[in-house]
Amino acid sequence: MKYIVSALVLIVTLSVSAQANAFQLRHHEVTLTESETLSIPVKNTQDHPIVLRITPPEGVQVFPRRARLLPGDRQVIKVRMISGHIEPGARLAFSYAVDRPEKTGSHARLTLRIPVREVEK
Repeated sequence: MKYIVSALVLIVTLSVSAQANAFQLRHHEVTLTESETLSIPVKNTQDHPIVLRITPPEGVQVFPRRARLLPGDRQVIKVRMISGHIEPGARLAFSYAVDRPEKTGSHARLTLRIPVREVEK
């Protein structure tokens, strides 16, 4: 039984990692100051539309928070600090699900979390 569970975990991990490149994100870390707005370009690299949802940490504002991207579409996400402080270890979460109406209920949501930090003064 232990081997069956291990095999299932391996299969799920491989299938999730194969689909994890649904969108292209060039930022690996977000560094913010109080006075600037950062633009993060996102591109859909799949053959299917995806629904992208961005969840900011406390003290950070993003626009848009949700976008539907067709294959090859690009979207620029605007990020800015709305409070004077960002907690250490804060992360900006980019979640996406493949949008296939013909396969209702088969959506897997994957999340990429990138660090957000305040510029040292």
